Amino acid sequence: MKIIFLTLLIGFGLYEVITTIIVLPSRQTLKSVKRLTEKRTIFQDMKEFFVTPIAVFITKLIKLERIKREKLRRDLERVDIPESPEMYYANAIVISLWICFGSLLLIPFGMKILIIGVILLAIVVYFANIEQVKEKIKETNDAIKSELPRFVRMYNHSRGDNVQFVDIVEKYNRIAGDKFKYDLDMLIMDLKTGNEEAALLNFAERINIPQMTSFVNVVLGGIKGDDIGVSLQLMEGEMKILARENKRRIMQERPGKVKRATIVTGMMLLVMYFFVLGMDLINNTAFFS
Repeated sequence: MKIIFLTLLIGFGLYEVITTIIVLPSRQTLKSVKRLTEKRTIFQDMKEFFVTPIAVFITKLIKLERIKREKLRRDLERVDIPESPEMYYANAIVISLWICFGSLLLIPFGMKILIIGVILLAIVVYFANIEQVKEKIKETNDAIKSELPRFVRMYNHSRGDNVQFVDIVEKYNRIAGDKFKYDLDMLIMDLKTGNEEAALLNFAERINIPQMTSFVNVVLGGIKGDDIGVSLQLMEGEMKILARENKRRIMQERPGKVKRATIVTGMMLLVMYFFVLGMDLINNTAFFS
């Protein structure tokens, strides 16, 4: 424990000396200015100090395939994670490395089981951080699915000979949920600056929900002059069923998450119990010998 405390104390002292010599204005002033423009937590400050400098260096070593990188970049933008794909992976690596470094501080105490547990925890944290964007994308798409019936209904009731699709989207955007606004903003921008068909196809590809793709195909048919009244009525019914199934699925998933968290907690407590028991046995054996 003393080693950990001294390491943190020395690191903080070096940071204070460096920022006093190099950074103008002071660190406190910079932190105050940042907090005026955005809500920051102590965990974000710790990440900026301990993780970001190392992650910036690691990004130079990360090479991603062009298609994979572009998809991840769009996903990060959709869920409002202000990082490049390389930085996203680098942050996950550095956080896990710090956890592994923490396990090394336990070596002098001979806590072998606990060290192995911490290393396994670092691996789990890495994959959890990597999957973070997928989880947020899933949450965003689930929220969009729940809004689709209302979106389809507004389009069906608002469309007409002199009504532009972009006007309907702008009208709906005023009442849309927060998780849908980014995609609607991008669609509005594309509709106003480019080809309408290309904008709709990009919109469907970006969200990548089968029901949204079907809706876009119906809208494209309406733009070309097809009679889409019956298709929209059928789609409204399908969307309502989809929304109910989505809510039911979310409710069914919640007990599963609690169960997984309980199992992990129980396993960690079990490891700690056997570690303490093993230490007691070793101490008693040494005492009698």
